[in-house]
Amino acid sequence: MEKWPNLKWRHLAVILGFILVENISVGPALASSVSIDDLFLPTLILGDNANIDPAYKDQNQTHSPCIKIDYPGATKNAGKIEGYSTVIWRYPKDNLGESKGRDLKGVTRLLFWARSDKTMENVKFSIGAFKEDSDYIPINVPLNRTWVQFEIPLLLKNLTDIRAGFACKLTENGAVYLNGISYEI
Repeated sequence: MEKWPNLKWRHLAVILGFILVENISVGPALASSVSIDDLFLPTLILGDNANIDPAYKDQNQTHSPCIKIDYPGATKNAGKIEGYSTVIWRYPKDNLGESKGRDLKGVTRLLFWARSDKTMENVKFSIGAFKEDSDYIPINVPLNRTWVQFEIPLLLKNLTDIRAGFACKLTENGAVYLNGISYEI
């Protein structure tokens, strides 16, 4: 499939059911869902340290392998305690907001499965984390040991320049497990 040279063709492609992300285009057979792994990488941890296992073998075979984010709790980070840890999936992988992000026009929602190793009252998930992102869409959810599917609605949001395609913020120690993070039109 060739690149879409201008905005007129980009809008036509969205109408016909294509997802276009810069020079990446996904045809109609795959247009209903695009994995975050194809667009962003979990390459930044803000706040306190967290450990990431991108291929954790979960006891629930339906969601295995999955991503495990283990936050041991508040620790000293350069001499101060932050009290949280945020893992951010970025594009480009080293982007701190200074480079242009992905254009996700046409995406209507982000879907993902999540659970934790214990009851957690407030885990924040979001799209957009940098002030330079074209929009910031957060949700706060409680988690427990049961897998639950979550949705971040994106219809009518400004998704023209997204540097942080997904973020997970933990404010209490414990592990969060993620699977099936995908954008849908």
